[in-house]
Amino acid sequence: MLFKIERLLLETEYLSVIVVGFFLFLLVSLVITYKKRKDFIFSTPFDSIILILLYLSLFLGGPRGTQELIHQPVDKIRLVRIAVMISLISTIGVKQFVEKKITLFQFRGAIGLMTIYSVMAMLSAVYSPMPLLSLWKGFEVFTFVFIFSYFLAKITTLPQLEKFINLNWIILVSILVTVYIGAFATPERAFKQIPGALLPYQLMGVWPHINPNTLAEISAILSLVILCRLLQVNFFSKKAIAYGGMLIITLLTLILSQSRTSLFAFGLGTIVLLIFYKRPLLLFYTFLLFVVLILLPQATNIFTNYVLRGQKLEFFYSMSGRLYFWPLVWKIFKQSPLIGYGFYAGHRVGFYSIVMKRYGVGGLSTFDNTYLDVLFGIGLIGIIPFLSAIATIWKRFLFSLRDNKFPSEYQNRWETIKIEIFCVFLIIMARSFTGPSFHIFHISLPLLLVIAVSTEVMLDIIKRGSIKTQKFNESIISP
Repeated sequence: MLFKIERLLLETEYLSVIVVGFFLFLLVSLVITYKKRKDFIFSTPFDSIILILLYLSLFLGGPRGTQELIHQPVDKIRLVRIAVMISLISTIGVKQFVEKKITLFQFRGAIGLMTIYSVMAMLSAVYSPMPLLSLWKGFEVFTFVFIFSYFLAKITTLPQLEKFINLNWIILVSILVTVYIGAFATPERAFKQIPGALLPYQLMGVWPHINPNTLAEISAILSLVILCRLLQVNFFSKKAIAYGGMLIITLLTLILSQSRTSLFAFGLGTIVLLIFYKRPLLLFYTFLLFVVLILLPQATNIFTNYVLRGQKLEFFYSMSGRLYFWPLVWKIFKQSPLIGYGFYAGHRVGFYSIVMKRYGVGGLSTFDNTYLDVLFGIGLIGIIPFLSAIATIWKRFLFSLRDNKFPSEYQNRWETIKIEIFCVFLIIMARSFTGPSFHIFHISLPLLLVIAVSTEVMLDIIKRGSIKTQKFNESIISP
């Protein structure tokens, strides 16, 4: 009897409730802080609680196979997830109605383009092999975009933006803590065995379930954010010691999760970070480390064995088999290039039925490429607003590099924010080429929207500064 109870506790999807408790603890802590110091992310705790609950919805439910998805598109825990999302949207709507601020939403820039993308995803239910699945998966994306459009309207100053970004990083740290809670409680479930690898075990989240690749992405992001802040403080200060300790933990998590994409993206982000902060000495030592890894046979062997992760060279060079099936995906996509095969259901169910019928092989939970997933799901009509949103963010970043455009009183503070979110953008962009990312219900989605909000707020401040400067100049030359 005891064994059955233990098995039930370990295997049930509702174990994600543990993380609910942890997030509630975070909420209570923030509310207490607000009551004592009146120093919250926004003027009231409401908006912060909304954001935390939105992140929480990401972990309501675990991974499911294609067959299970076909037989039961929406199970009980996913009904809870949908209910949470509808509640969040409804709560914001009621609040705006009571305050008579119904227009307090901003569907512009990358946020507006992602709104179009999410609506197209929902509309693809019309021709999807599983209409309900496409509809609610598209609704998940729409919910995130809707709520972040609300935040875009609320955030009007740089201090507000700083607090908003910090809350997102705090939430990521909280997620990391849940991983180590699971690792200490049930190490046999948290460490996945990898035969033949240099490190024979790969760390993953248990309570809730977090894929090693996703965990590595979170770790790489936090590592770059912490490193960014570490470079701004005195090396011997208390802050430097605290940041240094956190950096060791996040880097250890990155190494234990063994995701090559996130590891390489972190290396690239570190170089970009050192260039931004003009640290030639640290950049030289980083370059020297790479030279040592290449020239010393022993170091090279250790690094190569770690990267190979027990795989043969041929399989590694095929990007873990991705290059074998991507041509097949492209071949099937070309039969319906304009509208695809239905959002999410296209690659989870449609592709499965096609390859089983024609080739006698099983389907895939993902094509391990964000852009192939989008193309296969909603075709060219969906990929256009999606890529336009990414291009808009890049355009905003390039615009922000023109220092003379930014108001002088905000210049240094924006530089810090810009570097942080740019490094985060590099990580999620790198991940988008080798796995599921910000096109679906994934941790990368809110991170992309954080960056979209940040770049739009930056543009607003620039415009307001330009208007003030223009009015000031006009007042000088007027008679």
